[in-house]
Amino acid sequence: MKYKVEIKEILLKKIDIEAENIKEAKVNAKKLYNDKKIILDSKDIIATDIKVFDDNLSINLQQMWNAAQMYEKAAERCEKMYNTSVNIIDFLPFPVILNRAFACEVCLKILNIQEDHNAKYIHYLDTLFNSLSQNLKNEIKAMVNNQNFDNEIEKHRNVLSDVRYFYELEELDINMAFIKNLHDALMKITEQLMDKKTEK
Repeated sequence: MKYKVEIKEILLKKIDIEAENIKEAKVNAKKLYNDKKIILDSKDIIATDIKVFDDNLSINLQQMWNAAQMYEKAAERCEKMYNTSVNIIDFLPFPVILNRAFACEVCLKILNIQEDHNAKYIHYLDTLFNSLSQNLKNEIKAMVNNQNFDNEIEKHRNVLSDVRYFYELEELDINMAFIKNLHDALMKITEQLMDKKTEK
């Protein structure tokens, strides 16, 4: 069985590893790296993390939908602090954005899987959105009702990373209204899809 292995350092390098399972794939990748059979651009780089991608894993849509709903509830609870907060820490804007963005990502993956697209290991919102059928993209755009939708989703493509590591950026430009409207649209469409699957 083949596993796709990613070794993270300053650069990313992906190779194919023969192994019986994920644990063995990690061990084999580490051994190849230590034996200098995996050649990197810098001799001084030390592998800090080995991540194994298993394309044989099946994805449970109901578990994904459960996760999206949990992210939604977390955002709602954090948002309640808006009316009672006295400082930026208690205001909790980033947890609200992050949890809504996580829900958006999961919903987009569910919709992609439903259309038989491979959504594993993809985290960019615009990439996930653009992979959808034109009819579904039009439906989402109509519900979000933003004339600059394409620009906004591209701007927020990496919102999950940008918000988590905002202190590493020179500036952070987040349209909270767009994220909320996108979240609301995707949750509604995904809920309808999951309800139909339950009825069957």
